[in-house]
Amino acid sequence: MLETLTRPLNVIPVVYPVKRKKRFLHSTVYHLTPSAAHLISLITGVKKRYMYNLCVHNNLVPLPKGFDAITWGRKSEKAHISLKKTFFHDDDITMQDITMWINILCHEVSHVPQINKYRFLCFGLLPYLFAHIYYYAKHLSHDKSPLERKPFASQREITAFNNYINKTVHPYALAAVLSDASVTEADKIKQLDAWFTAYKQQKNR
Repeated sequence: MLETLTRPLNVIPVVYPVKRKKRFLHSTVYHLTPSAAHLISLITGVKKRYMYNLCVHNNLVPLPKGFDAITWGRKSEKAHISLKKTFFHDDDITMQDITMWINILCHEVSHVPQINKYRFLCFGLLPYLFAHIYYYAKHLSHDKSPLERKPFASQREITAFNNYINKTVHPYALAAVLSDASVTEADKIKQLDAWFTAYKQQKNR
């Protein structure tokens, strides 16, 4: 049985909900916690300033079968990620759930710098979407697109880092530190830095 967290249902330790009101509509978006943003930046190399205003949505964009998330935005500094509603399930959050969240976010955040790369004058969203459509069509595959190389590499890196922590510390240690409400975000970041430094040293031997 997977270890569950002693926290209320639907509270996901790597993001926090923010209520927003636009005219007569109310919506809830999620922002990354500082420790989750720091970890994702370590893994992906994406600048943390791109993650400060990143909005994570619960199934805002319905996705076809086989797809877990989509990233878009007019510029990298104000990007959006929509995750399938299965990530926001009503059951107790487990350590495996947190691991899955970090894995998919490392993939999707790796797309964020691509928004500015394909930005043309005031047009940010359309060139980015057209670039993805072009490469998907050219290679007849989502996974073989050049724009997916970095995201998949980031997923492999977070998996390798998590496996290292599982072996050298204890299983689900990475998820545990992110979810520990008794530890400050600053102390979580210090712990992540120490683990990542040790991981890189081991990797470079």
